[in-house]
Amino acid sequence: MKKIKLFSCLITGLILMIGFSSYSQNKQKVDSLILLINKSPDDSNKVNLYFSLSRQYDVFKSKENIEWNLTALNLAKKISFDRGIKRHYVDIIRFLFQRGVYDLAIAYYHDYETYLIKNNYNDELFASYNMYGNLLSRQKKRTEALKYYHKARAFQLLRKDYPKYANVLNNISILYLDNGSYDSALVYSSIAVSIFKQNNSSSALANSILGIGEIYLKKGDLKNAESKVFESIDIYQAVNEIHGLCNCNYVLGQIYLQSGRYDEAIIATNKALRSAKELHFLDIERNCYNNLSQIYHLLNKDSEAYKNHVLYKSVSDSLAAENLQGKMLEMEVKYDISKKEDQLKEQQFEIDSKIKQRNYLVLIVLVILILFFISIRAYSQKKKANKVIFEQKKLVEEKQQEVMDSIRYAKRIQESLMPKEKYMQKVINRLKGL
Repeated sequence: MKKIKLFSCLITGLILMIGFSSYSQNKQKVDSLILLINKSPDDSNKVNLYFSLSRQYDVFKSKENIEWNLTALNLAKKISFDRGIKRHYVDIIRFLFQRGVYDLAIAYYHDYETYLIKNNYNDELFASYNMYGNLLSRQKKRTEALKYYHKARAFQLLRKDYPKYANVLNNISILYLDNGSYDSALVYSSIAVSIFKQNNSSSALANSILGIGEIYLKKGDLKNAESKVFESIDIYQAVNEIHGLCNCNYVLGQIYLQSGRYDEAIIATNKALRSAKELHFLDIERNCYNNLSQIYHLLNKDSEAYKNHVLYKSVSDSLAAENLQGKMLEMEVKYDISKKEDQLKEQQFEIDSKIKQRNYLVLIVLVILILFFISIRAYSQKKKANKVIFEQKKLVEEKQQEVMDSIRYAKRIQESLMPKEKYMQKVINRLKGL
């Protein structure tokens, strides 16, 4: 017993050491990235550093992921880095979707959609419709979600991107399943399965086959449901995907419960429970305890039924606490985003004010330069006009001088030709004496 306790302590210590080492390495990487960011100019490389930094934080446990993504998006917009803008819009929307902040995710999606339309990024626009359909589906806007799923489906088919086309078909199937339209759900899932088989997409194929199993379970066709679940299990085991196996065993437990095969239901549900604990899937863990409680109650094993019911309540409380923590984180994210947006608006207002001031200054300088140019030109034209006037005046004066000279010259000639006045008087007097 002492050896077992000692071994347990050693394992616990090793796990703590590994956890601390992982935390230490992560912190070093974060510090290193922040140091590089602080030294970098505002360019595409800095946007990429922000992206790397955002990747260091868990989407479900912190808000730093989205904060760094927002910072990266705003810098990408500032420097017109298109690839960065598109990438960070998608990352922010995905973060908000995973956190369940659907209203804010839709608001960012509309911003992203506007950006894509404005810049004629039609491929990215049509590809984004699948993501938008998921958002609408989570908000129970099924009719509108279906419209966008079909747009995305048509686009992927046109591009001949068959795996993505099949993913959209799966989403449509889930939508019909949630709506109780089991036959329609079965049609779309079956087409998706055939496509994934042709494209050797193991995990996606197993997931689609399991989806068909769940549809059969809802329809009450337990034989086909069981067959599809085992088909899915074979594929998941081949690729060693614990998450998928966990879901398969949980569905299998439900099938056995409904068919009255209680011992097999206990085995399958316990398998799912172990995987759920390992993966920290509290919702599946809670449901497993609830199913086990029902099974043991049907087997008249009340003590086991009660024990599992207590565990069910305990996990339900943990899940409620985690959901509350998640809601608080969601509120913090919304508050921080709103605060950041307000800060950005203030910064943009300051930038716009500075731009306006600069524009006014440029305008004033431009007006002064225009007035100066007009004055110079007017002065030049006036100078030319004065020169013309001076030359014309000089010409007139010269002509006038010539005229005066001519008059004087004619007068002299006249005076030389006409007799003197005294002589003429003598002549007149002499004539009178006669």
